[in-house]
Amino acid sequence: MAVLEHSGIGRDKEQAATMLYLLVHNAPRIVKPYLDSIVDVLMSKLDEPVQNVGVQTSVLEALGGVAEVCIDQ
Repeated sequence: MAVLEHSGIGRDKEQAATMLYLLVHNAPRIVKPYLDSIVDVLMSKLDEPVQNVGVQTSVLEALGGVAEVCIDQ
């Protein structure tokens, strides 16, 4: 999540969000204790001024994965 939070390179942020989605989607039991922190980071990325569309898309996809995990709880 550090790359997603602090990287200045859009492509790195996009890849970090995609990997986070894959982790949440494929290992929901592992990430459940960290969902609050994950959501905080993802929401902070959506609050940033206009950025790379790929980053926004990946962040929204990751939030969708988090939502699926929350629904299954």
